[in-house]
Amino acid sequence: MFNNECYCAQYNGPELSLSTSGGVFFAFAKYIIEHGGCAFGAAFSPFPHLRHICVESVDNLYKIQGSKYVESDFVQSLPELKKRVEIGQKVLFSGTPCQIAALRAYLKADFQNLLTMDIVCHGTPNKKIFQEYVKWREKKWNTKLDNYEFRNKKVSPWGGAQKGLLSTSNGYKVIPSECDPYFCAFQKGLIAQKKCYSCRYASSIRMGDITAADFWSAKIYFPDFPYKNGVSSLLINTQKGKEYFKKVKTNFILEEASFEKACKWKPHLKYPLSFNPVQQIIYDTINNGGGFDSVLHLIPTLSYPEYVKRKVVCWAKQQIKKVLDFISRSRASNTP
Repeated sequence: MFNNECYCAQYNGPELSLSTSGGVFFAFAKYIIEHGGCAFGAAFSPFPHLRHICVESVDNLYKIQGSKYVESDFVQSLPELKKRVEIGQKVLFSGTPCQIAALRAYLKADFQNLLTMDIVCHGTPNKKIFQEYVKWREKKWNTKLDNYEFRNKKVSPWGGAQKGLLSTSNGYKVIPSECDPYFCAFQKGLIAQKKCYSCRYASSIRMGDITAADFWSAKIYFPDFPYKNGVSSLLINTQKGKEYFKKVKTNFILEEASFEKACKWKPHLKYPLSFNPVQQIIYDTINNGGGFDSVLHLIPTLSYPEYVKRKVVCWAKQQIKKVLDFISRSRASNTP
């Protein structure tokens, strides 16, 4: 059972806009770099290949910020990371819990100058699935795809409807997650790798010194918190994590929270994805040479008109509820 510190956290700085949620990673990475260290995280390099890279300047941290819903090649970065920690350089490594477990096994020692930060993982799709999606998308749009920001606050404010920002050779395109088959399949747990559905790291026993995730339930538990700008669950899991947190604490807007509150809309802090048989069909099809178009019928995406209709209906229901609530309150206040 988790019994360490848990916070509702938001980085208090202009760089928050570049973060997917509350800027936890940026705050720790900035501190370590400014004290002669470096940060390892996932970046498209080159797109659509996702791999862990080393960043040594605050100005380049944007490369490894943000959510990337695809498997990252991190093994190739481990020899460089090991050299850096062995010479005493401060290093931050951010990744999924299983990647951090692999890193610890590789190093065979706990270096005080290595800070690890795990994310609450929703399951990582195989990189081949993403590459096939990119091929399909480029053919469909007849343009080269240069980048995919799965969540960008400029087009998808935190806590609102999630939208992807796709960079193409013809400019930018914004697409709601429900209308994009890859994003939709990820959200519904249809394209995680099979090992993810029995992940032993989806647990209150965390692999990282720090755990960072979206604090989706912040608006319920902390209604006065400025959550619309993005807010994170910040879990301090080890003594080392506590020591580093003390050094960056003043850079955050914080509310003390609990593990249970953080879990409310983030269940994979407790248990892994539920397996869906559709996953096996999708992977078998792709692995046997099928293109992404051959699995589209298995993914329940919406057309854009359907998406707009659903949003309008939802908005109308909310307005009706507000009117009814107002009438109810007015009647109650006029009752003798």
